[in-house]
Amino acid sequence: METSDRTAAPPRAVLICESPFWEHALQWILRGREFDVVARAREIHRALELVARHEPDVLVLEVDPGADPDFLFKCLRHLHRDQPRLATVLVCDEDETPLRDAALAGGASRVVDVDDAAEFLHALDVAAANGGDGERPLMTRRELEILRLVAHGYTNHQVARALWVTDETVKYHLANVYRKVGVRNRGEAVDWAAENGCLRMNGGGEPDQATPRDAAAIPSFGTPSRA
Repeated sequence: METSDRTAAPPRAVLICESPFWEHALQWILRGREFDVVARAREIHRALELVARHEPDVLVLEVDPGADPDFLFKCLRHLHRDQPRLATVLVCDEDETPLRDAALAGGASRVVDVDDAAEFLHALDVAAANGGDGERPLMTRRELEILRLVAHGYTNHQVARALWVTDETVKYHLANVYRKVGVRNRGEAVDWAAENGCLRMNGGGEPDQATPRDAAAIPSFGTPSRA
C-alpha cells in the first residue's frame, strides 16, 4: 500500500523565479499540470538550499536577462552533481544565448522561451515522465560541434571564433562534456569521442583534418560576439 501511495504522488517542483509576474504565472501552470510546488524563491542561489532540502523531481528556473551566465552554470553544475536525477527547466528570453548555453552546459534538461507556453508545457511533461534524463541526448549538438573542432586541434579561442560564440561558452560546453563522459582533459575526451563514433574518421583511423573554412561552415546556434 505504501508503494502504491508513492507511485500516485504528484511530481514535486521547486520554482525559482526572478520576476514576480512570471512567478505567479509559472506556479499556476505547474499546479495545473498537477505538480506539487514544494518551495519558491526569487534568487538563483537559493536553488542549492531548496533542492537539497526538498529533493524535488523538477527545478524550474526563470531568469532575467541580467543574470550572470557563469554563476548560473556553476549553480546548476553543483546541483546536478549532487542530484543527478533532477530535471531542470530554464525559462528565459529567446535571444539570451549566453544564459541558454550556460544552462545546458550546467546540466539543464530543457531551455525554453519565456513566451512559448506550449514548449514549456511539453518540457514539464517530459521532465515529469523521465526525470533528469528527459529527451536530452548524451551530448547536445553544440557540444559535439565543439568536441569535433577540439579533435582537429583547435584552441578554445579558435573554436569560439569558428562558431560565433564566446570563449567562456566554449569552456562551459567542454566542462559539461568532461562531466558527461567521465574524462579529465581534452585528450581523453577526443579518445572517447573517437571510440564512440562521434568523429568523422579518415582511412588511417585518425579524425579528418578540418580547415578554417570547414569550421566556419558548421551551423552556429549562437549569436555573433561583438568583440
